[in-house]
Amino acid sequence: MILLESIFSNDYTPFDNDESEMTLILGARCIDGVVLIGDRRVTQTLSSGPRYVYEDKITGEIDGILTGFAGDQGAFEVFRTKLRVYVTTKIREDEKNVGHALDQLKLKISEIQYDFYSKYQQRPYRVLMGASSKYFASQKSSLYLYETDGRCFPQNETLPVAIGSGSSHILYFLKRYWNPNKTTMNEFAQLGDFLIRYVSDDKITSIMVWD
Repeated sequence: MILLESIFSNDYTPFDNDESEMTLILGARCIDGVVLIGDRRVTQTLSSGPRYVYEDKITGEIDGILTGFAGDQGAFEVFRTKLRVYVTTKIREDEKNVGHALDQLKLKISEIQYDFYSKYQQRPYRVLMGASSKYFASQKSSLYLYETDGRCFPQNETLPVAIGSGSSHILYFLKRYWNPNKTTMNEFAQLGDFLIRYVSDDKITSIMVWD
């Protein structure tokens, strides 16, 4: 569990259940900060076929920045390596100007995503990024969704965002139990815990169909 200046994240291994193939990463811009929460089931697409292992999907490559991914682990690992090298060689040179450093990082993530989009179209992944309040004059942390092609979408407090194969199964609950401009980080963490356990149970999700 990580707490970084109004960024809260957790990775869950809810059940010892190798039957479920659902994965889920959730992000929300709550009234008191940003929450990233996700399961730990990781897909490795090997030449011999898919394999599932359990590892953290939410990581931090720079102080006050957390990223969570949904998709192929191999492509994301290359993404993390490129980002880590960039942070080491570029971002830390501009640590005094934190706002500028964040803008550079956002652009770099988009560039990496776009570059990978042409190379690994059959191994896509999406990224959620939480940025600490220290990067903004408003003193409010922020949440961003990066699509596979590099497009970046800032997320507000209207509705949380979900990525991963289990995301379509939990939209009803997000709409029902999310209160815009009212939900706290702890409240969303509890909701996220429930939703990850929910999509991890094949006996439930296999019979659910949403319009």
